[in-house]
Amino acid sequence: MKNEEFNDVVLREKERSLFISRVPKNTKDRFMELANSEFAGDYGLLLQWIYSQAIEYQNMKSVFFESINMKLDSIINLFSSKNEEQFSNDIKLLDGKVLKGGKKHGKEK
Repeated sequence: MKNEEFNDVVLREKERSLFISRVPKNTKDRFMELANSEFAGDYGLLLQWIYSQAIEYQNMKSVFFESINMKLDSIINLFSSKNEEQFSNDIKLLDGKVLKGGKKHGKEK
């Protein structure tokens, strides 16, 4: 192999390589173990899978929180759209008597 061909191979390999530093030992060990057991030692394929899982998780998370927000908004609207006159500070006793009291709609009764 000529020196020029060798340099081309090295250059192509550098374009496809990824070097990551400061990875905690236990994280690196688990990553390598998963790559060996599930991806036949192919770190690139494992990295691609992890990336796709992260994107999918982000999408699911945004849909979930959007759904929760819509449910909370509908609950808030339900309570705020109720006829406020239904809510008063009157107290109805068991014998049927009604005790008037408090403020209603910010005004004294």
